[in-house]
Amino acid sequence: MAWYNEKSVQLKMKEALQKKGFKITGESLNSGHGVDLKAYHPKRCYYWFIEVKGYPTGNSEMAQRQNYLWQVLGQIVGRMTQKNAYYGICLPDYKGFYRKKIKDNSLRNARRWLGLYFFLVTKKGKILKLASNKTEFELF
Repeated sequence: MAWYNEKSVQLKMKEALQKKGFKITGESLNSGHGVDLKAYHPKRCYYWFIEVKGYPTGNSEMAQRQNYLWQVLGQIVGRMTQKNAYYGICLPDYKGFYRKKIKDNSLRNARRWLGLYFFLVTKKGKILKLASNKTEFELF
């Protein structure tokens, strides 16, 4: 399984959350229903709701990668209903496409207005976080 596949990206994000003390309370890796990752931090009393997408492969890669981004954005916006929660999108840092798009003006404004975070999973398995009010990624 390629590291930029949706399941691989979700697994890396799940592992990173668990290392930070979060308990995974929901995961749609196999069911396809609900938010992809729901994590609760018992000491800090807040949730992370994270939608995950991989990077498309094959003949339709160029068209699909843009669609994946807008699809995952719509999914997370539709789930923004709970207080004391942070919302994020996790994508692979593959070919630099998502990194560039996330920092683009339209998504910069959306991040700020929605309080939305973005995470990138690198080929080496590191997780980078871009907070809703920041301009540069930092290690998660």
